[in-house]
Amino acid sequence: MKSLVLIGCLSLLMVSKLPAQKVAVVLSGGGAKGIAHVGALKALEENGIPIDAIAGTSMGGVVGGFYAAGYSPQQLEQIVISDEFQDWINGRISKKQRCFLSQQDPTPSWLTLNFRLDSSFNLTSSIANDNSLNFQLATMLAQASQRAGNNFDSLFVPFRTTGSEIFTQELVNLKSGRLNEAVRATMTVPLFYRPIKVNGRYLFDGGIYNNFPIDIALNDFKPDIVIAVNVSDKNFSEYPADKDEQLITQALVYTLFGKADTMQGTDNVIYIHPNMSKFSSLDFLSAPAIKDSGYTATLRMMSKIKSMIQRRVSPDEVQQERVAFLADTLPLVFRRLVLSDFSTGQQSFIRKFFDLEKKSLTLKEISDRYFRLVSEDYFRRIIPGVNYNPSDKSFDFELKNASEGTLRVNPGGVLATRSSFMYLGLSYTRLNRLLTTFSANAYTGGFYKSAQFSTRAYIPTKPYLYIEPVFTINVWDYLDSDDFLVESDIPTILQQIDRKAGLQLGIPAGRKGKWVLQAAYVWNRDMFSNNEAFKATDQLDKLKFEGFRAGLSYEANTLNHPQYPSSGGRTKLALDYVEGVENYLPGSTAATEESRRKFHQWIRFKGSVEEYFNLNKISLGYALEAVFSNQEFFANFQASLLYASAANPFADSRTLFLQNFRANSYALGGLTAIYHFNKRLEFRLAGYTFSPLWKIAEGDRQQALMLKDQFSVSLASTAALVYHTPIGPVSLRFNYYDDRETPFTLMAHLGYLLYNRRSLD
Repeated sequence: MKSLVLIGCLSLLMVSKLPAQKVAVVLSGGGAKGIAHVGALKALEENGIPIDAIAGTSMGGVVGGFYAAGYSPQQLEQIVISDEFQDWINGRISKKQRCFLSQQDPTPSWLTLNFRLDSSFNLTSSIANDNSLNFQLATMLAQASQRAGNNFDSLFVPFRTTGSEIFTQELVNLKSGRLNEAVRATMTVPLFYRPIKVNGRYLFDGGIYNNFPIDIALNDFKPDIVIAVNVSDKNFSEYPADKDEQLITQALVYTLFGKADTMQGTDNVIYIHPNMSKFSSLDFLSAPAIKDSGYTATLRMMSKIKSMIQRRVSPDEVQQERVAFLADTLPLVFRRLVLSDFSTGQQSFIRKFFDLEKKSLTLKEISDRYFRLVSEDYFRRIIPGVNYNPSDKSFDFELKNASEGTLRVNPGGVLATRSSFMYLGLSYTRLNRLLTTFSANAYTGGFYKSAQFSTRAYIPTKPYLYIEPVFTINVWDYLDSDDFLVESDIPTILQQIDRKAGLQLGIPAGRKGKWVLQAAYVWNRDMFSNNEAFKATDQLDKLKFEGFRAGLSYEANTLNHPQYPSSGGRTKLALDYVEGVENYLPGSTAATEESRRKFHQWIRFKGSVEEYFNLNKISLGYALEAVFSNQEFFANFQASLLYASAANPFADSRTLFLQNFRANSYALGGLTAIYHFNKRLEFRLAGYTFSPLWKIAEGDRQQALMLKDQFSVSLASTAALVYHTPIGPVSLRFNYYDDRETPFTLMAHLGYLLYNRRSLD
């Protein structure tokens, strides 16, 4: 017995004298494939493998930086599979953070070109908007930076990442400073993300010059063993002949995430190669599967890892150390707003907006104000930051002005088998004591022409609001809207011009909605035939309406697309008062030769709601709309239809004059079913019913009659194949309308069928 005790004591003594192995983990770049690093870290911790230091480049630097900041593999797992992560990476502001007040009406633009108005008049562009990404990195890593005193050796584990300085072609080893800036620099893919300055130099993705920084880990950490996880050996094992035309547009990304050097320090380096053959560098939607691939590959190497690394640290011990590190961090309480490179007037606007002069703000309050601010396009170039103040143990929230592209050019349009048009939008924004956007757009086509001018001025009051004068002119020629796929036997002889000059006041209704109070002067001209058979010698009836409108509306919108949505919802309520004078001059097709002048006034209430629900590959939606009005009839049947409210159930309904879907008061309801082949391609079926409260009928002398005792229902249905592209939908749709002139329509189009609002809409 004594011998056994002696042997045990000697064994413990020998183990205690073994040198403690220092283990460093190195994570390669690889874009979306770098999500596999999360699974690798999870497998290492679960098996008690110590991680004494970590280094990474590009996505490896992102994962490594968060781990060094005290985030556990389980927390990282929840981050990378979240919808919010997809928004950060792809340059979107999440639905929860968007401010609807700042959103302009959707347009048929294809892209946005931003110009910097200086002497060089440079075009500045990056694919992704980084407002959300920069804010999340700054706030999520600020406390770790504070705890470490901006020294990466004092983080939860020592950390290294790299950036590429392209002017001198130098690889920069980032070992101190603000952690969020280092992480942001190492993932800056040229042209996709704009570069930021770190220590006075613009840095790009570290993978440009070193995609696998094993050498930095060996030199800086002096580890006994390196565990190196490489997800970037090859983009494809064989040449992708079947899709090389599509992939060539992403060549720059594949160049950056190219083959990594796996021959560095082979004596004490354990290589892990997750199987990335099914994934690309841009495949962020496959995050759960990519993460699992890294976990599985690490488990397969665990026997070798354990044979080379005898030291163990249990998951509980690691978590205790993590908790101890985080216990010394301070809560994110912001007491100062620090503004850089803004003029005095600009600073006045932003300080009033944040209201941080007399009280401190929590992270939630700062987040709410920040995302309201960057919902306005002018602020898409500002750079947020968080700085710790040891004097009062609080944080400063920083905003740096890097505004470029204050002049925006939006070309666009619609290519269609019916009613094609081209579109051009221009806007210029300036910030002083007010944020003011000057906008203009123009449409040109056979069926539709339009021009609009507006000036929107945001005022940093409580509540935040805007004032916007708007002038719009629309020209509609229904005779020129014929479909060359399906020819109509009954042409619509109708030309309309509507104009509006008004003033709008916008007030937020929470984050997702707004109230709009408006008043406008309107003057319209309509020319139409009362008969289907129209000769060249006939004269059209002429109708002019000139007057005033005022109203209050509420709108909330979270739809994922302005047309053909499949998720989110929209609610709109509007109460309007309209008054004006009708001047009617009959043409040769009129039943009377007497002109007419009459004063009209009416009140109209309109409410609509639309919502969609996702069920895996199927989405279901419903839409309801109701209009109630005391509007009287105009000079004759055709004129009364022109000024009745119109229901437009489908995207192309505005290109048709649908008599059976017009009434002064009506109810509309519909259901939509959508099958998603993939995230872009879908098949849609929809059906609607329209029921007027009182149907408008034509009398024997072309007068308008109200059929109060007759219940009427009109049906509309559609089947559409839709492919969503970055410039708008590509759609082929077959419609049925319960309408004598156009019962069946077949239409193909590329782009959004969106128009400026009519004067009485």
